[in-house]
Amino acid sequence: MYWLHLLEPLITFGSRIYLIASEVFTITLIMWCINFMANLIEKLYLAGVTIGRLYHQHQIGPKLKDLTAKLIALVVLVTELAIEGAEIVRRDHKIWLTNANTVRNNIGQLFTLPQLT
Repeated sequence: MYWLHLLEPLITFGSRIYLIASEVFTITLIMWCINFMANLIEKLYLAGVTIGRLYHQHQIGPKLKDLTAKLIALVVLVTELAIEGAEIVRRDHKIWLTNANTVRNNIGQLFTLPQLT
């Protein structure tokens, strides 16, 4: 028992060293992760700048602008057609529902056995 009392300050000192070392390790790990993320963002940004430069040097011209205008016109046309189709469906949904139920019932009758009386 006497030896344990003599070792108590040494054990306390060792615990404090372990605590400080684990905190230093944790802070180092956090700083490494932040550095890694910063480098990753920097490299991705530089890659984007390089791709953008290549794109602007080789692709900008009348053909690309014409293609862009045609794509925008196509998107507008498809949007207008979708809106018009939605209005037609909303207006005539009862008729379509009746027709769908009729077709469903006819198909269902094909799979039933006739009643023998």
